[in-house]
Amino acid sequence: MKRRSWMDSLSQAARWRLPAQEAEEVIADYQELLAERPRTEEELYRDLGDPVQAVWLLVQPKAYWRWKVVFAVLSACLLLPAISPQPGMYFLWRMFTQHYTSASRFAGTLVLGLIVSFVWFRREKGPGKAFPQKMFIPLFLLLAAIAGVWYLACLTMFHPEGLVRLTEQHGDGWLSYVPQAGQTIGVMLERGVLLAALAGEFGLWKARVDGRRWQAVYMLSLTLVTLAVSLLALLTRMTLDISVETWYLPWLRQFLLVTVAGLVGTGVSLC
Repeated sequence: MKRRSWMDSLSQAARWRLPAQEAEEVIADYQELLAERPRTEEELYRDLGDPVQAVWLLVQPKAYWRWKVVFAVLSACLLLPAISPQPGMYFLWRMFTQHYTSASRFAGTLVLGLIVSFVWFRREKGPGKAFPQKMFIPLFLLLAAIAGVWYLACLTMFHPEGLVRLTEQHGDGWLSYVPQAGQTIGVMLERGVLLAALAGEFGLWKARVDGRRWQAVYMLSLTLVTLAVSLLALLTRMTLDISVETWYLPWLRQFLLVTVAGLVGTGVSLC
């Protein structure tokens, strides 16, 4: 694996630990210094020392702690819902779903994450680079996953008998070795939210060190996690009464609001 250059290490460390404007000034100063007197990688480490340590000397503790608090809040909005349906996390799942219609607390973490993320990165005015082409792949995969969750949600709300047939036992012969679709759907949602959360954490990190437009990946991941765990809450809700024709309306309303909020936030992040 190719070693990261001295300047790349300094740029990444500066953008992670310093306020955006100050980080760009530090990077520009070092680029000017190196342009005046080019050095090899070995000479840079010998003359200027470790780039991360060089950045640490410039860190303002209060500003850095402020960023760490924001990062912790944004990560919690993403990771807590994602780990709540995992094995051994029943207490966290109950905290999110008990005594609440539909899954309003999941929607609450979405709103908090969107607002804090938007306010922070707009206030910081991070490097406004051109649209990163590498973002197309994660954004496309996240949108496809959201479409899949919506398909299962619509099947549950509007065609529950189809979902029942989908989750029935398979027949004899080789089909008996195929896992039950119902169990597969549950496992897929549980594991899928973890992958979505990791994608969101990656987007959050990139938004800090490589341009605020990567915030869109975080917002779309947060939307997917919220929809997926809300669908799990719907599927596992024991008091659900489908004898009432409009039983699904609170859930549909929440799914729509979550999706619209997430897509709008994603679109604004790309601007």
